[in-house]
Amino acid sequence: MSKDAIEYLLERISTKFGIVDLKKPSQYSYLYNMMIDLELPVHMIQESISRLVEDDEVDSKKFKAISKETNREVDFGSKEARDAAIKAGTHLPIGDDSEKPTGDDKGTGDTDKTADTGTEPTGPTPPDNSIKMSIDKSGGLDKTKDEEDKKSKIGKLPEEQRKIDHDTTDSQLKLTKVEAKAQAKRKGKKGVGAGTPESRAGEAATHYALRRLKDGAPINIIKDELLQIAKGKLNPKTEKLENTVLTKEWVNGALNCADYVVNKYGLNNIEEIVWDTPNGRALIDVEDHGTSADMFVKLTDGDRIGISLKKDGKVFILNGGYDTRFGQLLDGLDLSDEKREQIEEELGYQSFKDDRENAFSEGINHLIGVLPTIREELNKYQNDPKLAEKHFGPNYQKYLDILNQSDEVYFQLVQNAKEQSLSGDEMKALSKLAKSNKKIRKMLPNVYDEMRGSEIRLTQNILKKANEDPEFREGLKEIALEGIHVEEILGIHDNPKLDKFITVYGEKNGAELSPETLVKLFNLDVLYNELQDLESDGKKGKIDEIRAQIRGMVEFDFKDGARDGTVKIKHEGPPEQEFPLFTIKCRTKPIGDAPTLEMAQTTYMVNALKHGLDINEWPETNKKSFYTGQLKDLYEQLEDSAGDEAKDVETQIDEMERKTGYQRVFNPKTKKYMFIKVPADE
Repeated sequence: MSKDAIEYLLERISTKFGIVDLKKPSQYSYLYNMMIDLELPVHMIQESISRLVEDDEVDSKKFKAISKETNREVDFGSKEARDAAIKAGTHLPIGDDSEKPTGDDKGTGDTDKTADTGTEPTGPTPPDNSIKMSIDKSGGLDKTKDEEDKKSKIGKLPEEQRKIDHDTTDSQLKLTKVEAKAQAKRKGKKGVGAGTPESRAGEAATHYALRRLKDGAPINIIKDELLQIAKGKLNPKTEKLENTVLTKEWVNGALNCADYVVNKYGLNNIEEIVWDTPNGRALIDVEDHGTSADMFVKLTDGDRIGISLKKDGKVFILNGGYDTRFGQLLDGLDLSDEKREQIEEELGYQSFKDDRENAFSEGINHLIGVLPTIREELNKYQNDPKLAEKHFGPNYQKYLDILNQSDEVYFQLVQNAKEQSLSGDEMKALSKLAKSNKKIRKMLPNVYDEMRGSEIRLTQNILKKANEDPEFREGLKEIALEGIHVEEILGIHDNPKLDKFITVYGEKNGAELSPETLVKLFNLDVLYNELQDLESDGKKGKIDEIRAQIRGMVEFDFKDGARDGTVKIKHEGPPEQEFPLFTIKCRTKPIGDAPTLEMAQTTYMVNALKHGLDINEWPETNKKSFYTGQLKDLYEQLEDSAGDEAKDVETQIDEMERKTGYQRVFNPKTKKYMFIKVPADE
């Protein structure tokens, strides 16, 4: 590692601990975690830390400085450590009597002028093939000093930090899709927060809206400005409009979030508005905040508020390809290597492929048994393009060509299925035929069910594992609770940097998941009130009680054959109540595509924030939206089901319609289905 990199790391340690002593486990661990965050290779981390510790042991008497706090000489293990402490302002150089503190005067000497004094450090010389690294002040990692100079630094003055934060935010607000792809390919830390380019642009839009409101701009002008950005950005070279990542939906969500923050704290009470950037964090001193905050505001009374921003109530904890998202799910479970390997074998992507292979090889075998009928039906499709498009989609000819094959090709398809080498288009063609052709489905009702069943079983296996395996179950609970930031909002998260944390949803007029809502949701009235009355030293035990109660109320609910499960909060009562938080499901739409894994917040939550936990007390429009949304999902499942699964879905629909009073009816004028409220006596 370069000298600059070492000085940067030791400066960070000195700032946190004062005296640098890498033989202390706490400092050693802190250094290791910093280097992991910088995405350094493990072999380099081990080599670098070993070298620093060795320097500390060999030369511990050579480098001294005066502690401002104790007014005594302190030994450092290396020149870098001593100079870093001086530069951080916690120590003064030996012999600098003009700066030496006396009594209560700690001194504020110009430490930059003395940071390079002392002898060169000794110790092993890095091998010629070692990677030379430099680290910029924002925590970014680069291969060369030249590239480091090109990166933005943390400003030394508040106005510099503010400007860099605002400029960084605006750059992500106006990012084009082409620029976003290029940014994603760059290695190292980018200093622009996590999430997708779209969500970052939405967060930046909230940041922008708050700043413009502070400037006195009317909300309608701000909306026009943001919508203009969402329309695209002109490329001066090509003179063409390029699509930006900001969406109209996020513009509306951002404005609603900004409006909520202003109404909650008062515009005149907001002193600083920063994003989760290195300069923004430095400006209000929230570095290493350790929360899920997307942005921060600092109030005039000094309070620092972390804000998690949600575009609306449709929040996904996990959403994407199963292979990747399941890996992320396991990453969050804190499992041993052996346990992780076991779960991957049981529930991983390969287990799905094996299941699907069985379903398709058996399904094709059944289809071969009715090949004469299949050929008759394929001829009908060739003579009726409208029917073909209805059953196979606009690319129907591609699928018909796949199915119009000799007997030998069908037998080869069975072999391909067993070898897991069926193409996505082949699987789509076979499953579309098995699903949509009424004659084939009547003759072979279970073929499509089995093809689709591998997806359903993938969801079921996850939920069964959660019910049977305590370690897996507790890990999933942690992911669900982190998804709604329970501990951060309640203030029981171990974080001294933030005074408050809020989650704001960009629904109309904004909505907040408040401590009061969580207290009701988890029945914490007594425990939470007791916590507020305790001194700091006595809070740990009570916090542990609260954590235990929260986790004890989270359950996983699923029915055999159901396509998704629910993470819910259960109150034993009286009265006994259940509050659905998240749904978990795997999807492959259409069959042949790779499955996705979704863990999504239910619309119950965002409605409960505004109208209370009891659905019966919600406005009728909100109740209708919530219930009919569930019915729409069930009717979609019914269209995609047959046999026993279809009967089970029909039973669920009957129960839901009877419970809610809403029924689906066909409107002959619009030729579409609609949901109406049917009086109880009808």
